[in-house]
Parts: sequence; C-alpha cells; structure tokens
Amino acid sequence: MTQKAIQPDDLFNISSISKSDTSAIILKLQKEGILSLDDTLEQWLPEVMSQITDGTNLTVCEFLIGLKQFSQLN
Repeated sequence: MTQKAIQPDDLFNISSISKSDTSAIILKLQKEGILSLDDTLEQWLPEVMSQITDGTNLTVCEFLIGLKQFSQLN
C-alpha cells in the first residue's frame, strides 16, 4: 500500500460490485429503446475499448455475459 494521493485519472478495479447494477441499467436502457444489446461496446464506450485487448466488435450483450473476462484493463 502506498501513501500516494488519489488522482482524477486513477483507475480502480471494482470487481463484482458493479456487475448487477451495470446489467440492470443496460437492460433498462434497452427496454427504453436507447440502446440495443447488439450495439458494439465501442459505439458507447470508445475510451474503454481502447484499453481492452481482443475486444474488436464486442457487443454490449457479449460484454455483459463475459464481464469477468474483460475486467482486466491494459
């Protein structure tokens, strides 16, 4: 553990804490017609896609199903 102050651009691994919330919000947005589970993740979160290896054409649905395997950012 370090004593370094937290910076605005610091990333944190929040693991399983947010999976159910993220899924519920995405399904609500789908029901409202705002997004489709077939949309690419890059369409909605290009800044995240730049940090995921082997994420080409990853859909929102595939991301939710495999959330654990894509939890490691570069």
